[in-house]
Amino acid sequence: MTNARDGETPRPNETELVAGPADRATMVEALALFAQGLESMSIQETFLEYGWGCNLDTPHLWTPIRVNTANLAATIFSAEALDICQLGRSDLFVTDPQRKITLLFCHESHIHVTTNRDEYLALATSVFSALNLHVFARKPGGP
Repeated sequence: MTNARDGETPRPNETELVAGPADRATMVEALALFAQGLESMSIQETFLEYGWGCNLDTPHLWTPIRVNTANLAATIFSAEALDICQLGRSDLFVTDPQRKITLLFCHESHIHVTTNRDEYLALATSVFSALNLHVFARKPGGP
């Protein structure tokens, strides 16, 4: 199966954790916790991509924008203020530079974490547990 966003083939043994639905306050808190967690793993830079539900012309969707991890939430809040996106109502993808983890804050108010790395699955499990979010796991392309 390929990723509809960019034609990538999934990483081997990849797992996707999906949590939610979440209200806006919970999405904001999850965003902050993921950014803190990534920074604690020495990921100082991320890539943000705007997807479905964002108020951009198609050529500007799914185009990676380099963002300092510490500024990730502020960048998204600035985009919201400009009516580009809305957390929980637009697809917002966040990846690390090596694409070992993909976060999707989706337009259905769910949070998806896709990775094949145990440390990132542990981060996601910790964030979702702290926020009391219902979680289910699946393999991309599977049930």
